[in-house]
Amino acid sequence: MSSRKRSGSRYSKKIDIQYFLVSYEGGEDERKYFESMKNTISRQFENLVFFIPVEKSDVHHSSPQHVLKDLENKANQMNYKLKSDNVYGFIAFDVDHYFSQAHQRSTKTTIQEAKQKGVYLIISNPAFDVWPLLHYENIALLDENTKKQLITNSNQFLKKRMRKTLDDNNSVISDLIPNTAIAIENNHSLQFDLTDPPKNLGTSMQQLIELIKPYLITS
Repeated sequence: MSSRKRSGSRYSKKIDIQYFLVSYEGGEDERKYFESMKNTISRQFENLVFFIPVEKSDVHHSSPQHVLKDLENKANQMNYKLKSDNVYGFIAFDVDHYFSQAHQRSTKTTIQEAKQKGVYLIISNPAFDVWPLLHYENIALLDENTKKQLITNSNQFLKKRMRKTLDDNNSVISDLIPNTAIAIENNHSLQFDLTDPPKNLGTSMQQLIELIKPYLITS
């Protein structure tokens, strides 16, 4: 697919066609979240903005390398060029053990390769579950012991807290899009550093949100 020049404003009446592809390592929660984003594209842009969640080709392979390869394969299949001005490719994966000593080198190699190919990074520390949690909880204000438990994430402490928080607010993963402004603000308080993902709790999900938000139904 050839590159097309973008219009000057995302809020103008006429925009170029935009394509968003997100390849992710996770399971059901991520699938529900990204599918909800796909379904929240405003009808005004239904023939102009296309959001494509890319599920894992193999449930047993969720490393950053495989996530990037799945993205590339999907882009090739649909004849999208990832470096085109109107094509946005993202890979989403967790810090988890992918930044441990055993996997650190291959993860860093994948990050560098993604950047060279014009692919955006959605990295969450320790896991994607921190993003849904941020829609309702300012983690930066928690006591240090709780924050340590979140980042250690022993026995899925983060996921359990996220699920309880959603339940307490009568919410589910697929209902979160309207609250992204709150999540971004709370995430900013964590001072997440994409150049050093294991350093702090948080996520770089806002990179995707800020690009696609003008086309979403958020109220």
